[in-house]
Amino acid sequence: MDLCSLSQLLDDLKHTEAYLKNQCGLTYKEAAMLCSLEQGNCEPAKLAKSLNLSPSRTSRLISALEIKNLTIRQSCVEDKRIIKLKLSKEGFDLLGFLHQTELPFPEYIQKTLLEIESLKK
Repeated sequence: MDLCSLSQLLDDLKHTEAYLKNQCGLTYKEAAMLCSLEQGNCEPAKLAKSLNLSPSRTSRLISALEIKNLTIRQSCVEDKRIIKLKLSKEGFDLLGFLHQTELPFPEYIQKTLLEIESLKK
């Protein structure tokens, strides 16, 4: 892939993220964090690893989702030093909306995503 093609892909993905932000008020990484929480990654370190984020970026995203009342931070019963996160009712509701929302990807990206999905099956 040449630089011009990569530039077009990044621009197209920015437009899709802007649509996501407009529809539900979340960035791509915030939405991805909700999905990761749904998949059982409830500790910050596991979230960081699943989303390929630095600890500081993970912390900022967690705080942003808490401010939006989409997650709840809890101390672990066995070890108070360990933080666990869970989705709030609002977080579950928004996640349901995200699962039902079709994002406006250009056709070439949609085709690639469908191919990836078929490989997972």
